[in-house]
Amino acid sequence: MKKLAILLLLLLCSGCVSGIRNDIQSYERRISSRNGDINRAEKYLNNNPDVYVENTCVTPARGPKPKPLCESKEKATEYALARCAISYKGCDATLSLLGGKLDTFSKKFLASEICDRLVEHYQGNSYNSYTTARNAMEAVADRGIERGGFWGVVGGVTKLAIEAQKYDDFQRCRNNESSRCYNAYVDWWNGPFNKKEQCENSVKTIAASKDDIETYEYRIYKLKSKWMWRLFGD
Repeated sequence: MKKLAILLLLLLCSGCVSGIRNDIQSYERRISSRNGDINRAEKYLNNNPDVYVENTCVTPARGPKPKPLCESKEKATEYALARCAISYKGCDATLSLLGGKLDTFSKKFLASEICDRLVEHYQGNSYNSYTTARNAMEAVADRGIERGGFWGVVGGVTKLAIEAQKYDDFQRCRNNESSRCYNAYVDWWNGPFNKKEQCENSVKTIAASKDDIETYEYRIYKLKSKWMWRLFGD
């Protein structure tokens, strides 16, 4: 009977020790996680001496303006229209090809002298293999249309497919270039404020993580002070 009681006591203590061990390991993982947070925050502060000056977060200089400068969504759209018109051999060609599918603003801009000047500025991009192959197909389609008959039908269908693809490419180009240019401006304008905010968050992270680590270490100390851990723990 006494042996059974001792066995039950040992099993009970073993269960309690297992629970303490799990709690200790949980706190140790949290400490490791907080140390990782501290390391990342300190790395950011060390890598940004223009923001973290003498243990204080400051607003850094904005730096040079992005080029091209799209300080509004309208400017970004104008830039994108001119930039993408290059693929269609200029504003007039693009307007002639896609005019019926474009919105009023796009039509007006492509018909303006500003667009021609911007296209001339951005001219010089070499065609990629995709553009070259498409131009070759278009030339074959035009020849088929000139011959008429069966080949004229094939050429006409091919021509329509190419023009539809050109329109899709133009729209994709316009959307991508407009977003890229405007986002570059927004990032440049907000950059100093965002960097200061990230600096302040990093400082707060370090302080909060150190407080958490201190709390977890104290809890581990209290758990290891229990008599069951002293007798049966690692």
